[in-house]
Amino acid sequence: MNCLVFVYNTGLLPVAAGTLVPIMIVSIFGWLTIIAGLAMAMSPVTVVTNFLLLGKYTLRKRNT
Repeated sequence: MNCLVFVYNTGLLPVAAGTLVPIMIVSIFGWLTIIAGLAMAMSPVTVVTNFLLLGKYTLRKRNT
């Protein structure tokens, strides 16, 4: 799960910071801000979802 968080943050935080603006066409600039806003809005949703799923997880005892 930590790998997924790392990929999410390294992939979408630069988009939110506007690093793709010089690469993209100027007419797409409005869409980049929408994508960045959606990415930032999904971050707390994923955190809460993972927290709720973690509550359903039960540890199994090892047979030693």
